[in-house]
Amino acid sequence: MKFPRLRRQRVPWREDHTRNSDLFARKQELARESGGRYYGDGGTIHSSGELDVEVDCTGHVVAVWFRCHTLPFSVTWHGAGSPGPKQMRGMHLRGSIPELTGVEVRDKEPQ
Repeated sequence: MKFPRLRRQRVPWREDHTRNSDLFARKQELARESGGRYYGDGGTIHSSGELDVEVDCTGHVVAVWFRCHTLPFSVTWHGAGSPGPKQMRGMHLRGSIPELTGVEVRDKEPQ
């Protein structure tokens, strides 16, 4: 079976890749200077701009991820009538939550 010859098309990702790689390298260098490392745009195959929060069947948070990297987290419980949750939902609905492009992390020494 003979397959038709495909024309090579310009791929936006390839055009942006060099620019993103340079920016990623600079962010990594700055993070290393403070003892950390940068994880984000230019160094991952994913491009989500938010955190993923995993909850179990009872609603308890069990993990927080940015792309494929787990992140430390704490959970704040608000009692009935507390204005906190309502204010947070309002911010999200207004679209005032920024998009994440990366995080700087510092690995802990194994214990």
